[in-house]
Amino acid sequence: MQITVKLERDDYVQGYMWAYYLGVESRPLVVGLALAVLLSLLWLSLLYHSSPGQPSLAFLIGPAVSMALAGGLPLHTYWQARTSFRRRWWLRQPTLYTFDQQGITSQAPSYSGSREWDRIWRVEENGRSFLIYLSRSQVVVIPKRCFRSMAQVRTFRQLAVQNCPRVSLLDT
Repeated sequence: MQITVKLERDDYVQGYMWAYYLGVESRPLVVGLALAVLLSLLWLSLLYHSSPGQPSLAFLIGPAVSMALAGGLPLHTYWQARTSFRRRWWLRQPTLYTFDQQGITSQAPSYSGSREWDRIWRVEENGRSFLIYLSRSQVVVIPKRCFRSMAQVRTFRQLAVQNCPRVSLLDT
């Protein structure tokens, strides 16, 4: 099966954010951010109830910093993904992907390569795309809109389930 992928900025940013915050391996990061927010809110609540007047500025610094980090990190990651897509011109090239029992082959104007299924670390599916992890830190985003039909999507899912050791799909 062959498909041609021409990534758009939103495809890349959504895939990047998914891999960073919502992917299977990123759960400790998300739990840590949520815990920082909850502990900050708890701390502020305790400060307010212990001294209903105005708490001192020194006691507010810790919760304010952790709230800023918890909120600022996803925003920073979003801007980093947008900037990365703009700077990496090769991401915007049309790329022909061939999926078969042996693995995945990609061919673009400036590069080509192939990877056998047993050398692919993981395949994940979300609502808009498939993420093919070549390693823990290298992800290929394949938007579902690039498949010509739902039959092709089902075929890709079957290939991934049959051949890749770690798969997380919406249907399974």
